[in-house]
Amino acid sequence: MKKIKLNTLFKWAVALFIYNLVAKIIIYFAQKTLPDFYRVDTSSLASLTDSTSKYLGSLLGIIAVYIVLWFMFAGIVLYFLRRSWGEKSEKRFTRQLLSYKLHTSIAAFIILMVPLVEFGLKVPFAQYLALPKTFVDMVSGFWANTIFTACYLVLILLLIKFRHISYFAIYQDYSLLNAIKISAREGMASGIQLFLKSIIRLVVASGIGFALLYFLQLFADTFFDVNNRRLIANILLAITSGLMYVITAYILNLYVTLLTTDHKKDAEKKLNGSSVFLQGLILIVIGAGSTLISGNYFISPREKYLVIAHKGVSYPNAVPNSLIALKRTIATHPDYIEIDIQPTKDGVYVLTHNTKVKTVSGETLDISKTNWSTLKTKKVTEDGHQFYLTSFSKYIDLANNKKQKLLVELKLNQTITDEQLKQFVAKYGKQMKENKSEIQSMNQNVIKRIYQYTSLTTGLLSPVKNTVDGNKISKFYAMEYSKVDAHLSSQIRQYNKDLYSWTVNDKLDVETAYMIGVNGVITDKPRETRTILENISEKLTYRRAFISMILNQQSDI
Repeated sequence: MKKIKLNTLFKWAVALFIYNLVAKIIIYFAQKTLPDFYRVDTSSLASLTDSTSKYLGSLLGIIAVYIVLWFMFAGIVLYFLRRSWGEKSEKRFTRQLLSYKLHTSIAAFIILMVPLVEFGLKVPFAQYLALPKTFVDMVSGFWANTIFTACYLVLILLLIKFRHISYFAIYQDYSLLNAIKISAREGMASGIQLFLKSIIRLVVASGIGFALLYFLQLFADTFFDVNNRRLIANILLAITSGLMYVITAYILNLYVTLLTTDHKKDAEKKLNGSSVFLQGLILIVIGAGSTLISGNYFISPREKYLVIAHKGVSYPNAVPNSLIALKRTIATHPDYIEIDIQPTKDGVYVLTHNTKVKTVSGETLDISKTNWSTLKTKKVTEDGHQFYLTSFSKYIDLANNKKQKLLVELKLNQTITDEQLKQFVAKYGKQMKENKSEIQSMNQNVIKRIYQYTSLTTGLLSPVKNTVDGNKISKFYAMEYSKVDAHLSSQIRQYNKDLYSWTVNDKLDVETAYMIGVNGVITDKPRETRTILENISEKLTYRRAFISMILNQQSDI
C-alpha cells in the first residue's frame, strides 16, 4: 500500500483549524471569569474602579491567555518557515520562537491580513482585530477606498522588497539592521513575479469554485422546496468554509515562500489518488465543523419582522436625528424609528449621535458640558448638513401625534447615577409610555438600573456578540449585523426575545439577516428594506444570501 502524503497547503489548513478551535475554547472559558457587561456598575467612577479591581485577576488572566495563544500561532508559522529554509535541527527552535524579529514579522503580516478577514479568511488574531462591517461601511467611499487600496499596495510592495529580512535575521541570526541592509540590496522582480502569479492562480481557482457553488444553489432554489433549499445552502456553506481554510493556507504559504530566499525552495511531491480523497474528506469535516461551531448557517426565519429606521432617517444622506427627517421617515411607515439621545449639562435630553458637535461658526461644543439654553441657539454642521439640535420632548411629541413608535438609544459616555436615571424617567416616562417606546444603550448597566424604574421595554445594544440569558432586563438584543449568527439567533429565540441587527442597508445583507433569524432590521433605507423583506418572505431563495454569508458574516473559526 502506498503511503498517503499530506501536502503543505493541507497541513496549513489543518493546523489553522485546530488552532482556531483550541483558541475559541480557551477564550470562551477565560471570558467566563468576567461578569456580563450589564452587571458592571457604571453609576460612578468609584463603582467602575471597584469593578476593575474586583476582576483585575480575571483581566490579567485573559491577557495571559492571548499571549500564550500568540506564541502558539508564532510556533506554527515558525515551523513552516524552518521547513522552507531547510532547517531540520530543533536546537534553535526555542531561541527563534522567542526572537522579537519573528514576532515583528508575524505582526506585520497579521496587520496586512485584517482587511481580508472581512471576506472570510481564517487568519488567527487578524480575526480579533477586524472591525464590525457597519463601521467599515461608514467610512467607505470612492476616495477612501482608493486611498486605502493605494496604501495597501504600497505595503505589499514593501513586504516583497524586504521579504528576506526574516531569513537573514532569524535563520542566519544577523542583526535586524544588517538584515534590512542586505534585503534592501536585493531585487524585487522575482518576488513580484511570484506574488502576481500566485494571486492570479488564487483568484481564478477560487472564482471558478465559488461560481460552481453559486450555480448549484441556483439549481436548488429553482427546483427544490424551501427546506431542501436551506439544507443544500448549509451544505454548500460547509464546503465553502473548508475552501476558505484552503485559501487562507494558500496565502500563508505564499507569505512563507516570499520570506524564503530564492535558493531555498520547498518542493511538493505529486499526490496520489488516496491522498487527494483523504484530504478532501478532512477538509469537508473542517468546513462542517467551522460552520456548525461558528453558527454561520441558515435557519428558518421568524414569522414576523420589524423595519427600524436608523437615526430617524429614510435615506442614507438625510439629516440624522432631526425633526426634518422625522416627518419624511414617518411617511415610509417603519415599525420603529431609532434615535440617539444624550443629556446636556442641565439634564435636558437632545437628539444627537455625537458627544461633541461643531457649529457653523467653527465652535466645538461638548453636549454634556453645555446647557440646553446655549445649544438650542447654535446651528450645527454634520455630514454636510446644517441644522439646529432637537430636544427629545419636542421630537417625541411629534412622534406621538403621528402614532410613530421610537427605539431610543441612551448615549451615555460618562457615568450616570441612579438619581439621574430616575429624573430621566420622571421627565420623559409618560411620553415614552404613550409612544410605546423601547430603550437600548451601549452602557448596558444603565439598562439594568433603569429597568427598576420603568415598565418600558428595555434591551441590550452591542457591537459584538452578547451574552444571552433569560434575565427580564433585556426583552431584545440589538447587535452589529456582521457579528450575528444562527446559533446566537436560536438562543435568543429560545428565550422568546427579539433580535435586532444594525445597520443593514445592502440587499444581500437584509436577506441574510432575515435568513439567520433576525426579526428587527435597523436600516437607513426603511422603505426599500420593507420591500426586500416582503419579497424574500414570499419566496425564500438562498443564492444571494449564500454569497453574503461567505463574505460578510465574521467568524473566529
